[in-house]
Amino acid sequence: MEHLRLSGCCSAVTDKRLSLLPLVYMVFALVATAASIQLTPPGKVADEMPHFARAVFLSEGKVVGRRLSPVASGGLLPCNFNLVYLDFQRPPSRRLEPGTLETFTDRPWNRELCFVGFPNTVIYAPFTYIPAAVTVWGARHAHLTIIQTSYAVRFVNGLVSVVLCTVGIALARRGALLLAVIASMPMVMTLAGS
Repeated sequence: MEHLRLSGCCSAVTDKRLSLLPLVYMVFALVATAASIQLTPPGKVADEMPHFARAVFLSEGKVVGRRLSPVASGGLLPCNFNLVYLDFQRPPSRRLEPGTLETFTDRPWNRELCFVGFPNTVIYAPFTYIPAAVTVWGARHAHLTIIQTSYAVRFVNGLVSVVLCTVGIALARRGALLLAVIASMPMVMTLAGS
């Protein structure tokens, strides 16, 4: 009888600790993702610019891209986006100097359209880009620059990632601790904020 009472007591303590796990994870993940967003320069995460291009393409109300050749596919995006996109592909020594007129950090969105190639993401399903596309649409209507829009998209992507992981940890009956550990790894935090 005594053993059963102790066992029930220990399980209640464990349940309380596990019920705090989603909250602890959420606080940690929000801080880590915010740090990742601020510390990682734009365009320095693998495939960040093609994913951003796909979100911009969807925010224009387009879903299906164009294939120009077997290796070139993408879509029509604002020409200033193309300049920023190409600027990130140059080595740092060839980029425009800070402080010069219209450097890549202060280029606004424009209405003139140019073809931008993003062949690795143009075929992806659009529903996973909905939060980013809505953010791009809102940022453009708020007259943010392209880089400011990129940071806004990073923030929303990070928030959505943290919320989904927190809900998953809260709903997990078994393995919640393992899920929290995996979701807290540095690579996950970096990708959540990109």
